[in-house]
Amino acid sequence: RRAHGVRRGPAHRVGSVTDSWLGAGVLGATTYHPLGIAGPWFDHSTAGLDPELEPSLADVLAARASRQALVREWLATTTGADLEALTSPPSGVPWPPPEDMSARSRLHVILNEEWWHRQFAVRDMAHWPTA
Repeated sequence: RRAHGVRRGPAHRVGSVTDSWLGAGVLGATTYHPLGIAGPWFDHSTAGLDPELEPSLADVLAARASRQALVREWLATTTGADLEALTSPPSGVPWPPPEDMSARSRLHVILNEEWWHRQFAVRDMAHWPTA
C-alpha cells in the first residue's frame, strides 16, 4: 500500500538513521538492515534495503532493538578521542554524504533524529482512538 511513494497501512519499518550515521559513517558498513526505510533520494538496492518486505511488528521491534544495541555497544567502548575522530562513510553508500565529520557529530544526528521521532510519535498517539 503506497500513497505518494510512502508505504502506508499495516507494514512496519525501521528507520535507517543508525545504519547511515553510525554504521556507514563511523563503522564503515556498506549495507543496512533490510527492514530499513529511507527517503526517495536513497538508493535502496545499494544499501541492501528491501522496500517490498512487509515484516511483522515483532520483526521490526527486533530490528529496532538491534540498532539500539549497536549504539549502546559502540558507546560502551568509545573514548573521547574516538568521538573527536573524523570519519567518512565508505564510497558507494547512499547516505550519509561523503564528507569528513567527527563521530560525535554523527552521534548527535542519531540522537536528534531519535528525539524528533519520539516527539512526533507522542503527538500522533495523542489522537489515536482509545477504544
